[in-house]
Amino acid sequence: MWLADFVAQVAARHCVARACGFVTDLGRLLEDEHSNSPLALLERSRRPGRSMGSFARALEDFFTLRSLALPTDQD
Repeated sequence: MWLADFVAQVAARHCVARACGFVTDLGRLLEDEHSNSPLALLERSRRPGRSMGSFARALEDFFTLRSLALPTDQD
């Protein structure tokens, strides 16, 4: 599974507090009743508005690097 790789990536790229926040946010998404596919997780992680948010950006970077999702067109 890709979960351990995501944790390693955010731990290497972000401060401890931010990495922990991303892992916590991902845990919440994985525990809800919706699909846990990379595309579904990415869609649910996005904040409404102009910016998709740092958590969604971290997920997008991770999933696109591993060819699990296509990049969005949102900055």
